[in-house]
Amino acid sequence: MNPKRPRSPREVLDFYLESMQYTGIVADGFDDAIVGLTKDDDNSTVTVVYSIERCVETLMTRDGMTSEEAIEFFDFNVLGAYIQNGPKFIWTLDDLDP
Repeated sequence: MNPKRPRSPREVLDFYLESMQYTGIVADGFDDAIVGLTKDDDNSTVTVVYSIERCVETLMTRDGMTSEEAIEFFDFNVLGAYIQNGPKFIWTLDDLDP
């Protein structure tokens, strides 16, 4: 019997981490903003990579924040939180498209 095929970005991530026996730290509440993964030099830890733009959009739609509120909240509470070997947040090329 085939295992359930993952559907959401978070399910894909969890499936990958479990099947490859990696560890990784995720940013709760931003599953739809996952854009990729990186591995450290010794291949023991996976870092989850998120789109900043998608994180801000999530705060606006999910929490009803204005753009300004979402950017301020994200900057202070997410980017400002130090988590050793934690997730990475990037501007993707799609985010930067004028």
